[in-house]
Amino acid sequence: MPGKKIKAQCVDDRQINIHERYEVEYRTKQYGCTEKQLLDAIETVGTMASEVEKYLKNGTESATLF
Repeated sequence: MPGKKIKAQCVDDRQINIHERYEVEYRTKQYGCTEKQLLDAIETVGTMASEVEKYLKNGTESATLF
């Protein structure tokens, strides 16, 4: 009888899905940030991974507040 099957987890390189726990964990490790920092970045610039990465690299001081 075959062993236990493990569901493969794919991460879309372009979008960040905050509703998937494994993706939030992956992105916080990838960007070296906390979950709160990741969620704040997504709230500010949206879910495009490239924009979130730029935002986190530049810090919040470059963000425009309305």
